Amino acid sequence: MKTSFLFVVYLFLLTVMPARLHAEDAQDFYEQALAAFEELRYEEAAVLFQKAYDIKPTWKLLFNIGQSLAAAKDYGRALIAFERYLAEGGDDVTDTRMAEVDQELGRLRKLVGYVKITAPAGSRIVIDGVHRGTAPFASEIPLSIGVEHTVVMGDGDGDLTRAITVRVGVTSEVRFEEEDRKEPADAMEKGTAPLPEPAPVQAEPNMVARGPAPLRVGGWVLVGVAGALLVSGGITGGLALSMDRDLADRCDGIDCSGADWTDAQKMRSLGVATDVMLGVGGALAIAGVVMLVAGTKRERNTADHVSFRPLAAVGCAGGWLTGEF
Repeated sequence: MKTSFLFVVYLFLLTVMPARLHAEDAQDFYEQALAAFEELRYEEAAVLFQKAYDIKPTWKLLFNIGQSLAAAKDYGRALIAFERYLAEGGDDVTDTRMAEVDQELGRLRKLVGYVKITAPAGSRIVIDGVHRGTAPFASEIPLSIGVEHTVVMGDGDGDLTRAITVRVGVTSEVRFEEEDRKEPADAMEKGTAPLPEPAPVQAEPNMVARGPAPLRVGGWVLVGVAGALLVSGGITGGLALSMDRDLADRCDGIDCSGADWTDAQKMRSLGVATDVMLGVGGALAIAGVVMLVAGTKRERNTADHVSFRPLAAVGCAGGWLTGEF
C-alpha cells in the first residue's frame, strides 16, 4: 500500500524583532553610503543609500540618493529622486532646502531626455542594468543625454534588447512586441532534437538480511540534535524579543547611540543566532524523520521505494514523504 506523509517544521517567527533589526541594517547601509560618498565612490553610495531607504523609507534619504546619482552623472534617476524628495517631504522640507533642490532640478532637466517604453503588460524592464519597473509605464523615463543606453525586456530567458540615445527635452520611444520573441524552430525538422531523458533506474527490492539499523540510529541522533537546536533557538529568540521591547521606547534604530546602540547590536546577534539555529534545526529534523522512516522500512525487508519532495513557505519548511509501507 502506498502511503504519503506530510510533515511541516514550523520556524519560530519573530514578529517584533525584525523591524528593529531592519533599522539596524538601515543604519549600517547609511554609514557605509556616507563613507563611499566622501571617498568619491558615488555610484556605490547611491546603491547603499537606496538599500537604507528600502529598509527604512524615510523621505530624507531621497536627498542623499539624488545627490549621489547626480554626482555619478546618472542625471535621469537623480531627477526622479529629487522630485520624490519634494513630493514625500511636502511641507516638512525647509524653505532653504526647497530652493536648493529646485535649483538642482533646473540643472538636471537640461541634462536629460525622455524615453517612452511600450511593451506587453507585465514585462520587466531593465535600463543600463537597473530594474525600472514593469509595463505599462504611466509616464516617460528620464535618461542622461549624450550616452547610449541599453533597454532590456525580460528576466534572463530570451531577453530583448534595444539601444537608444536621447536628446534634451525630446521624448523617444522604445517598443517591444510580443511577437519579437522568436520561438525556436522545430528541433526534429532540423535534426537537432534533444536526447530523451534516461529512464530512472528501478531499484531492486532490498533483499539484505535483517541486521543493525544504522538509518534509524542516525535518524534518532539527528532528531535529538534538531530538538536541542530548536529549543536553543527559542531561548535566544525570547531573549532577543525581550531586548527589543526594552529598546522600543528608547531609540529609533537609526538614532540609537551609546549603551542603546550596544544593546541593539547584542539583540541583532541574538536574532542571527536564532535564525541559524531554527533553520538548521528544522532541516535536521526533516532529515531525521526521513532516516527513521527509511530505517523502519528496511527492517521490514520491503521494497525500498521512498521519495521525498521538499516544501517551503513563509515561516515554515518541510516536505512530502511518499513510499510503500
